[in-house]
Amino acid sequence: MLSWKTKTLSFARRMTIIKAIISAMPSYVMQSGKVPRYICDELEKISTGFLWVDQEGTRKLHTVAWDSICKPKDSGGPGIRSMRKVNDAFLKKLAWELCSCRDKLWVNIIRGK
Repeated sequence: MLSWKTKTLSFARRMTIIKAIISAMPSYVMQSGKVPRYICDELEKISTGFLWVDQEGTRKLHTVAWDSICKPKDSGGPGIRSMRKVNDAFLKKLAWELCSCRDKLWVNIIRGK
């Protein structure tokens, strides 16, 4: 991801890219099953590496903790979602559908076994 265009992005634009692209891409996979924790950690590592790069393309010190960056906007954070929490939320949604949505084909297939 470190190209000449990336080096010219401001901190705010990097945050927007992380929210719109880097955090959103794995959501499709996370909707269908459990993603191992090490993959979630690696995705967050990619996000932090992208966020904390200076104009020369070298990584710089993290001036804000990742936990603070993952705070919701209403709590004073920028609203980037933690990959582990996103995966847990999708798994809970699947469990809810398995318990309550008897009209879905995949639920009937799972219940039929």
